[in-house]
Amino acid sequence: MTMLSQHQNDLLKQRFPTFELSYETIIHKNVPDNYNLALAIPNGRKSYVWFSFSKDTDVAYLLDLDKDKRIVKSSILPITFDATLSLGTILYGVFLSETNAFIIEDIHYFKGITMQHLTMGEKLHYIKTLLDTPTTGIKFALPVLWYNTAREPEKLQEDTIPYPVHHIQYRALSHIVPFLNYTIVRKPMVEKESTKVYIRPMSNVVPDFNKPQYKQTTVFQVTADIQFDIYHLHAYGKNSAPAYYNTAYIPNYKTSVLMNDLFRNIKENRNLDYIEESDDEADFEDVREDRFVDLKKTLHMECVFNHKFKRWTPMRVVKGPCKVVHVSQLAKQY
Repeated sequence: MTMLSQHQNDLLKQRFPTFELSYETIIHKNVPDNYNLALAIPNGRKSYVWFSFSKDTDVAYLLDLDKDKRIVKSSILPITFDATLSLGTILYGVFLSETNAFIIEDIHYFKGITMQHLTMGEKLHYIKTLLDTPTTGIKFALPVLWYNTAREPEKLQEDTIPYPVHHIQYRALSHIVPFLNYTIVRKPMVEKESTKVYIRPMSNVVPDFNKPQYKQTTVFQVTADIQFDIYHLHAYGKNSAPAYYNTAYIPNYKTSVLMNDLFRNIKENRNLDYIEESDDEADFEDVREDRFVDLKKTLHMECVFNHKFKRWTPMRVVKGPCKVVHVSQLAKQY
């Protein structure tokens, strides 16, 4: 694999087509009826594979992405492939260096044809055509997937999957809808005397996005989740009791750092890339699942609604007395 210089990477980004990634959100409860495909999404850094050209040579680029899905590093893969792919084919997924394989989670272009308005079932046809095309040097494969009929997220037999699994993702074969992610909650390695169990909150609120509150800056009670970049929003409900609304939308690195500073004890909170790479001996000795996060902490925060992703983004902490939004201002028939 040949690494490109920063200058070469910048030039490559100028050539790279502009498109939107498929929208992903978190599933908290039941799987909707039309979500009939489940995928075991691998653990690892997200990347594109871009079949293109360099001067008069057909090449396949591996483009590594950061947490905001921006290209940060580029390499040329040592593979041979059908030259027609270099008309413009872009895959999205995870490169598993230990097995020299690229797991295809999505396809955005195939031989210059955009896949933006295709259903997942239609995309699978193009992915199968690509997998049937001979290549040497790198293996390409789909994630482990299965036809889903279950209405509740399934328990995964991870020992049957040939790679580490990050989460299960549900998709609809015949409809263009957001991908639903279900986090696999693994049993933590804890000492016998520890009996703490973390239970992720669930919402019964059905939002009404036509209500005027969605056009205004709104105050929520905010708490953190064990999982990084997941924060829970609470409104006031009946008798002024807290009512769980939904998870917040963390759109970028700046917001992630802000929330980490407020809720998490991370020595490297100015560099998120270190979060999974900086464990020292003290970290290994402390095996509590929640050792980096204060799950009991509650803050009042002003939030702004993102109309594209249909979720609220925390902006700043409110100090002193404030009015937390009532759930009736956000929901249907509450």
